[in-house]
Amino acid sequence: MDKQLDHAHNRFTKKQFAIDIIAHNIFSPLNVGSLFRTCDAFGVRQLYLSGITPHPPNQKIRKTSRSTETQVVWQYRQDVHQTIDDLKQDGCNIIALEITEHSQSLSTFTPHSAQPYAILIGNENQGIADDLLQKADDILHIEMYGTNSSMNVVQATSVCLYHFCKSM
Repeated sequence: MDKQLDHAHNRFTKKQFAIDIIAHNIFSPLNVGSLFRTCDAFGVRQLYLSGITPHPPNQKIRKTSRSTETQVVWQYRQDVHQTIDDLKQDGCNIIALEITEHSQSLSTFTPHSAQPYAILIGNENQGIADDLLQKADDILHIEMYGTNSSMNVVQATSVCLYHFCKSM
């Protein structure tokens, strides 16, 4: 019989990738909590929260994150434009995760291990504003095979991070 392993007894090697997440105008503290958990799971270097995005200390974030908000390096910065400009100046390639007329399928994008990335995600309903899309180096979307044209922002971020991490 195969026994389920707990947090203290797993086979995973801790690793950090040169990937940051910029979460702008996320509405739900539950999504933010899940985002912390996802960032921890995928070895994200830093999480930037901006705009109306709730941030710790917040009971709903803490409960959903299962306390990973204490493990993930994060900061709240009101001005997302300045955050993007600062990351670009530090050499980050800005990737917007959004479905647009000219976005590229995530499955056809190959991240380079020597390149740092910052993945920009947006509001659960409105997505990423046009002025922010203009700042992106690349705009990627996840191919959808059902009738819906989008998925939850944290689920989409998880799919994107999995693709990036397995490629780097």
